Amino acid sequence: MAYRKLETRVPSYLDEVLGKVSSLPNELKQNFSKIRELDARCVALQAEAERLNEECQEKSQSKSKSTESLKHVWKELEEAQREMIALTDQKVKLAEKAYESVDRNVRHLDEKLREFEAQLRAEGKWPLDAPDRRVTVGSVSNLKSSRERNEKKLSNLAVIEDMPVDPNEPRYCYCNQVSYGEMIACDNTNCPYEWFHFQCVGLTSAPEGVWRCPDCRSGGANRAR
Repeated sequence: MAYRKLETRVPSYLDEVLGKVSSLPNELKQNFSKIRELDARCVALQAEAERLNEECQEKSQSKSKSTESLKHVWKELEEAQREMIALTDQKVKLAEKAYESVDRNVRHLDEKLREFEAQLRAEGKWPLDAPDRRVTVGSVSNLKSSRERNEKKLSNLAVIEDMPVDPNEPRYCYCNQVSYGEMIACDNTNCPYEWFHFQCVGLTSAPEGVWRCPDCRSGGANRAR
């Protein structure tokens, strides 16, 4: 009977999440298609700007140079440069829109997963031998697969320090930072921190079985978040 209730509850969570993300692939595809079109126009304009720049130099060095002709070419060059800047601004806005869309859906999914887990724990249906709950969050430096693991971890930290802070990004751990690198969740459902970076709690690999953070093991959260 307990499993039957669980089976009827799961779709309600899944339906809500899937309803939110179902339009995401098409939305991203449209944004990236527009970015590709704008990029192609920028490339063409750059080639035109280079041609006009060469023409300006030739006319300025010519003995039979015409001031009006030079002004006309110079004006065309300025217009091409202004259009390139405008197209670049459009590309940046589209990229930001795509990021915000993905970020919004990821945060929604994370919230629903936490709600579902909390509900299962409250009903005593969360398995004691649940799989390792650590996560590895990708960063820009993770794309460079040729780096060694230690170098990648150091690079991840550097990227986090240099990245602009998103005010909507959830904060975790004693360090009150966003998620990055390898992380582990505290199995105390009332833990105020929830997730911890490995290095902040002295871990190099995921421990077996139930894991609680130092504060929860000592009976309370003594550190200010």
